Amino acid sequence: MSEREVFRAKSGYLLSGATAVLSALFIWSAALTQGLVAAITGSLAANILVYLIFVRPHVIYTDETLRIINPIEEIEIGWSDIDLVDAKWCMNVTTKFGRFNAWAAPAPSRFHSKKIHPSELRGMEIRGRESISPALSPKSDSGIAVHMAQVRLKDFRGGSHEFRYRKNWSWAALLGLSLTATLILIILGK
Repeated sequence: MSEREVFRAKSGYLLSGATAVLSALFIWSAALTQGLVAAITGSLAANILVYLIFVRPHVIYTDETLRIINPIEEIEIGWSDIDLVDAKWCMNVTTKFGRFNAWAAPAPSRFHSKKIHPSELRGMEIRGRESISPALSPKSDSGIAVHMAQVRLKDFRGGSHEFRYRKNWSWAALLGLSLTATLILIILGK
């Protein structure tokens, strides 16, 4: 049995909770006036979109594979097939099958690098650099996710015979997205 770690940006839960509270207040306000159906459909559409974009994305690290779950796709790559793990706008993985981005690990703004103290870089695989990209900061989501992947990649002792590459569409997410589009069309049609 392989050891499994899951990485997910914590800010997604905050945004999802704020959206749920605002939706509840919007529905309550609409219940006091007219337009309750439009308020419920709009709130449902907003909550589905927030879930798909901010809560659903995550990265799963196992001893054999790296699994990236994005809003509508799931990618599983064996460690032996990974060439590079890096970050610019978000964590990205370069393989012989292409380059894949992880929505769960967004990079911070360029001003984030000014908040990094050199003592925070100890233990990370950064040698010969006096400064680092904000995307690789140990305080950013992308920096944490990249570091976790680099540690797993360095510790991987398998061979190329342990090939694993899979890319699937999430039919539940696509259904949620089509439901959201339908709800928006209902709102616009009224």
